[in-house]
Amino acid sequence: MSKNVLLITELLSGRLLHDFANSMNGIMFALEELEAGGKNDAGAWKEALSLLRESSDDLMYKHKVMKQAYSSSADNRSFDRTKLNTENYLLKKNKTHVENRCIFCEMQSKFN
Repeated sequence: MSKNVLLITELLSGRLLHDFANSMNGIMFALEELEAGGKNDAGAWKEALSLLRESSDDLMYKHKVMKQAYSSSADNRSFDRTKLNTENYLLKKNKTHVENRCIFCEMQSKFN
């Protein structure tokens, strides 16, 4: 029994960490760009802030959905709240997926 619990815990932990990794990488790259670019390059500054905002928003939406999926929180008591959080996450994910990829590729090419 305890072996199954450990396996389930490992799988769940791996899933959660994987889901949060992309957003955390976006935040990390944005902070690196802000540090490296300085305040003189307005375009890079704006791109980095945009990536930072989008990545942190994505992380918060994921957190809300994961909290509802894997815990017993106050948000779970209302189906309407669960539906709203899930819809917001999916809308945000579809909108920013392409934008974040473009910004991420541009920033990655600058560092390489």
